[in-house]
Amino acid sequence: MELRPELQLKAAIKALKDTIIPAVDSRHGVAVEQANLVLHSLEMVVENLPRQYGYDRHELDSWVSLASELIAVVEGGELTGQAVAALEPLLQHHRDTLARARAEPAELHQGILAMRETISALVTAVLDDGSNEAQVKMQHYLFSSAKQQLLRERSWLAPMGLDPELSSLPPIESLLDAVKT
Repeated sequence: MELRPELQLKAAIKALKDTIIPAVDSRHGVAVEQANLVLHSLEMVVENLPRQYGYDRHELDSWVSLASELIAVVEGGELTGQAVAALEPLLQHHRDTLARARAEPAELHQGILAMRETISALVTAVLDDGSNEAQVKMQHYLFSSAKQQLLRERSWLAPMGLDPELSSLPPIESLLDAVKT
């Protein structure tokens, strides 16, 4: 099962196009219309998915800019003062959010691929000429990491209901700790 939503959506679109929509009885015009509407909606989601993070970041930046501009020019009585006082800490919090949101999703994905490839080369090298002790230690870390990754993937896919041990899976949110470095 693929975790990346763009690939899952492409598979769903292919199933709709190749199997589901052709099987819908053309005498049921509303069903054909709705199936095509779903198809086109999914195609639009696939097209926009890579841009969603940038869109959200841009929108938050626009709100932060507007808040900064408004705070600089508004004046008034007690209600205005209270509203500004409520907005100022939120403004600073979201400036910090934007400062942390600099990496593009493609950079993260490329980083994942590069780390996988380079760690794989390290594993191969240690297996070729590493000490027995290093190989044993490496095996421990690799198994531990694989176990954690598998649990994350199973929890991520739990909504599909296919895991035979579904009730024992922790919620995915509990497995996605803050970045450690």
